[in-house]
Amino acid sequence: MLNTGFQVLICLGGGTGGRCAPRPNSNRMTDALRDQYVNLHNFRRGLLATGQIPRKDGKYLPKASNMWRISYDCDLEQGAIGWASQCPSALSEPSSRPGIGENLKTFPATRFVFDTAAKKSVTEWWKVIRDVNYFENVVVFRPFHDGAPISSFTQVDDMLVL
Repeated sequence: MLNTGFQVLICLGGGTGGRCAPRPNSNRMTDALRDQYVNLHNFRRGLLATGQIPRKDGKYLPKASNMWRISYDCDLEQGAIGWASQCPSALSEPSSRPGIGENLKTFPATRFVFDTAAKKSVTEWWKVIRDVNYFENVVVFRPFHDGAPISSFTQVDDMLVL
C-alpha cells in the first residue's frame, strides 16, 4: 500500500492584508490557520529581533536592526499551493519566483493532520538555528550558506542579506 503524505510549502512576503479568495486546492487553509501561521512566525521573529534566539553553543544571535513583522500574502499562498500540489521533493526553480524565498517541509500523511503540520513546519524551520553554529557577531547570509541547513532558517527570518 502506498502511503502518501502532504507538504507544507510557504512563501511569505509583504501581503495584501486581506483574506484569500477561495481557490482550487486551498480548502485546507482557513483564515484561522493563516492567522496562526503568521503569529507563529512573528512571535519567533520578535524573539530574534530582540536577541533572544540561542544558537547551538548557548550564545544568542545578535539583535536585528531591521526586523519587520510579516503579513499573509494570498498570491504567494496560491503559488505555494500550486507547487506543493505536484508533491515535489525539492524547492521550485528560483527563476519561477523571482525575489521570493521558499521553504518546503514534507510530513507523512499519517503523522499529522494538515493544520498541525502547517504549524509544525514553522518550528522545524526555526529549530535549525539550535542545531548548528552559524553567525557570531554579525548575521549575514552568504552564497556558501545556500543549500546548507541554515538556509531554511534564513528564508523565514527575512533579515539576512546576501
